[in-house]
Amino acid sequence: MAHTRDSMTAEVRAYNKYYQWLYDQVMFNEMKKSGRSYIKLFRFLKKRQFTWTIPNDENRAEDGKYLRITFRELTGEHCIIKGSCSVLEMCIALAVRITEDLFEYDSTTTPARWFWVMMENSGLDQFEDGTYDEREVTRIVDDILLRRYSKTGKGGFFPLKRPNKDQREVEIWYQLQKYILENYDF
Repeated sequence: MAHTRDSMTAEVRAYNKYYQWLYDQVMFNEMKKSGRSYIKLFRFLKKRQFTWTIPNDENRAEDGKYLRITFRELTGEHCIIKGSCSVLEMCIALAVRITEDLFEYDSTTTPARWFWVMMENSGLDQFEDGTYDEREVTRIVDDILLRRYSKTGKGGFFPLKRPNKDQREVEIWYQLQKYILENYDF
């Protein structure tokens, strides 16, 4: 019985280290220095499973789960983190992919920057620990996952000024690409 408890404790420690690592990936130093905290929002996003309705958005879930492998490789952690991809993992993995695949030669862009672009676009950035409202956060995340935002993408992660298609029917990767073309000098 003690062995089981020890192994469960090791899994909990690994899980906590992993989520601290994720938090550190996307918290700007300025936020840390200013005392701004998003622990409550991050806890919600890590508990919430990323689900999708559009084909190929499952790739975003796989990217999110791949962060676990990256964590193990970078830290030497031996425990395997299991389960479905969380909304937090999907967002961070997408921010990493944007930085590595689309802005690989731009030293000013970071996963943290892109993560917060998504949080700001969706309205989730307003929920610091002192202003956290779980009902409102739940509504926003539900709207994103169930694609109950506007056809321009407003209310989602990548709103457009001039969409050529209803963004509720476009996979996240292509929403992102159109958003970048509209908003950044490429």
